[in-house]
Amino acid sequence: MIKGIQRDNGYYRYFGSSNSQMKEQAGWFLLLPPNENMDQAREKIGKVSKIRSVSTYIARVGLYLTTSRSAGIKLTYKGEATKSNGEPHLKRKSSLFSSIKRLFRKPKKSEPEYMAIQIPDEKRNEYTFTDGCGKISLGLARKVAQNIGIQIKDDMDIPSAFQVRIAGYKGMLSIDPESRSNEFYILVRESMKKFDSDDWTLHIVDHSRPMPLSLNNQVIRLLSDLGVPNGAFESIQTRCIDRKELWHPPPQCYLNAMDSLNQALINERRLKYRNAKHFLRKNKIPLPINEARNLFGIADETQTLKPGECFIQYRHLPSSSSSKKYSIYEGPVIVTKHPCLHPGDIRLLRAGYELQLENIVPSLLYPPAEKKSDKQVTNERVVDYVLDTFTDSFVGIIANVHKAIADKHPRGTLSKECAECAELFARAIDARKTGESISMVRIDELKKQYYQSCPRWMMKFDKPEMDPPSNSINEILYRKAEDALLHDENFQDILRPLQGVELPAEPITIDIDDTALTVENEISSNQIRMACCCYCIFIMLVIAAVIYCFKRFKIWGIFS
Repeated sequence: MIKGIQRDNGYYRYFGSSNSQMKEQAGWFLLLPPNENMDQAREKIGKVSKIRSVSTYIARVGLYLTTSRSAGIKLTYKGEATKSNGEPHLKRKSSLFSSIKRLFRKPKKSEPEYMAIQIPDEKRNEYTFTDGCGKISLGLARKVAQNIGIQIKDDMDIPSAFQVRIAGYKGMLSIDPESRSNEFYILVRESMKKFDSDDWTLHIVDHSRPMPLSLNNQVIRLLSDLGVPNGAFESIQTRCIDRKELWHPPPQCYLNAMDSLNQALINERRLKYRNAKHFLRKNKIPLPINEARNLFGIADETQTLKPGECFIQYRHLPSSSSSKKYSIYEGPVIVTKHPCLHPGDIRLLRAGYELQLENIVPSLLYPPAEKKSDKQVTNERVVDYVLDTFTDSFVGIIANVHKAIADKHPRGTLSKECAECAELFARAIDARKTGESISMVRIDELKKQYYQSCPRWMMKFDKPEMDPPSNSINEILYRKAEDALLHDENFQDILRPLQGVELPAEPITIDIDDTALTVENEISSNQIRMACCCYCIFIMLVIAAVIYCFKRFKIWGIFS
């Protein structure tokens, strides 16, 4: 990775990996121009040389490599504001004199100025309630949505939240309730800043939209230990077996505006539901689209929600209708995250109606330490750390040990041992970013005690099956899925076009090195032709030699 991969007369050297690529042991390799090293190449994305932690350095470079789509908008950074509403850079209130003056002034037709302003975080009792959450004006949100291909007929079509990458900032931007349609700005917070950069081009990673939700083994086990009866899960599973339409959410749920050009992802999602039984065996049980959703969680900028409250507004999706009816849910709601190993990851909140929040769709609103090194981060240290990370498997080991303990311990996920695993798992998930060295001593002790055999539902076929068999809800659902009679053809689905998304006329391509490719193609073609000719001549000589031997030594009779 340091020397590089040779191609033609150059070497492609390791540049970096996004978060998902680190999990897949993949990365980007770069052909450097003459008289430039890899540290200088990485410095072009931002001032990452100031970072002294190798893990943070790799994470920040990986931020630049996250799959995203440019909104085609370059903003002008105005500096830091003293208030969370953007003042004094934004004029929130106009005087009576300026209002009268605008009535008699002829409006000028000019390109609007796109501004970026940093505002302070909302902090109380040493907690940051707006961590990673910023704001975007209504006018700019409309412009961004149109630029990435979303059809906008009215303001309700505008996504209320965008996952973005801009300069050295990353996080969520929700529509500023104080903004107007003729304002074009974003308000980023200090907690969103990862490194310094002068490139203020806005990149969209994702946006709010209808997203289906499924149960999984972790959620089922936690809810069971918290008192949900087994019959509730069994009835949900039976409903999925009897109603195949639950495996096929409406077409709006398949893709977002960025995914719609990714043919590999389209094919993957087209095939996703063809083996429903496989998903049932893994207890991935789809929930009705109007009863459960994956939502972006954002901070309540209006500060109207109380502790224990949330606001949920979602698009109601009838199975045979393209209407855009929005519903505000009122009542108790279960909120969780993925992955979830600790009972505290399941929260019961009350969703209510708030007039100030009714323009937020579809999202979920909540009331609102690493030791650094003095050494310079070098390319050798980056490569060493990445190679060490590629061989780490402790996240999966901890998760499997947690499953075994939860199934065998009388208290399940409420046990002390499961709590230890959950805490260590949370730290292990962030270890690639924090650089923390995870000690597996306690996990090794728990493995000897609980992980010598596994329940059948874990599908660890290299381990002895648990004796006596498990009687957990996960095992019950697994055995029911094994016995279920499903015909795959009844669960096949054809990917329907995503309404409301305009695909660009030309595909998105990445130019890596046209000259080298052209030369290599010409060389490869000549080499292939020469190899084919040599191969044909060789075959002819072999055939002639065989015929000569048969005639010379008269061995035809041997095979008669």
